[in-house]
Amino acid sequence: MKESDTVIQPFKIGLNDGFLFGGCSLDLFQVVKNYFVMTDFTDRLQEQLDIELQTIEGNGEAPLQTALQSIPVVEKVLAELRNYIHHYSFENTSEEIRFYKEVEPGFHARLIYYVRLYQIETCKPEGGNDELVNYYKNELKRIYQFFTDNKELYRYYRTGAVFLDETYFLPHGATSQLTVEEYTCILDTQFCTTQGYKMAKILAYEKLQKYLSNALEQLTSTPQYAFPFKGRFKWTGPKVALTEYLYGLVYSGMINNGQVQVKELAELLQFIFDIDLGNYYRSRQEMYTRKKTAQYLELMLKRYQEGMNEADEKYRHS
Repeated sequence: MKESDTVIQPFKIGLNDGFLFGGCSLDLFQVVKNYFVMTDFTDRLQEQLDIELQTIEGNGEAPLQTALQSIPVVEKVLAELRNYIHHYSFENTSEEIRFYKEVEPGFHARLIYYVRLYQIETCKPEGGNDELVNYYKNELKRIYQFFTDNKELYRYYRTGAVFLDETYFLPHGATSQLTVEEYTCILDTQFCTTQGYKMAKILAYEKLQKYLSNALEQLTSTPQYAFPFKGRFKWTGPKVALTEYLYGLVYSGMINNGQVQVKELAELLQFIFDIDLGNYYRSRQEMYTRKKTAQYLELMLKRYQEGMNEADEKYRHS
């Protein structure tokens, strides 16, 4: 026998191809093939979701609008995943655990994050920075409380443990106490386990924790503008008028070639004119409902034209 005859040949797998797998049984090959079939599907689904969400995030919209646009995108992808897994038979326990521990919670966490972001943004107080700071701190306390209430699972996740995987992440495994809201989210036990749902919440709340911490840092940090006339200019008109001018400047595209964030410009105007605009994102929503969406911009144009005409008359008679 030649030495080459004893060498196990490499194998090649395609989604619908036959196989060449020297030295392995059909059953083992089928396990490997099915694993790559599911992995390929979930990886492509994850890539598709990432691209769509990155596009939405890149539009520079307010967090509320970002959440509103992202929720239906994630729901659609979750529906595709649910339909796929309902027609899929796991080859072994390891594959099943991976789905319920890593794959499904990873997708589900996106939905939980954007739903909670939407809830937080729609319930924000209309007051100034102090009210918002207290509001965000309370939301962070809720997250910390969730981590405390689920400290065993949270520690299990953070340490990368695996010894309780069969108990935590199989449909017939252990369950834990759930709120009514949580219970309604996992009525489909073929798609999600109770611990898997809590894993999704952990992932979502970690991301939400970063969002809230960043929001708090921006609210409590003092802008370092080199402006020698601080306090000399007071905004004496309605707050909504300055908010209208703010969005007019942003939408005009005449600052930084249109590359300016609403929040950055709002901080600058508030600093210059020593005023707290409050929730200027909500003010924009209210402007949409007015009969005249550009009421104060139109007033500015009118006053500008009157001023120019008056100056022209003075020049003619000088």
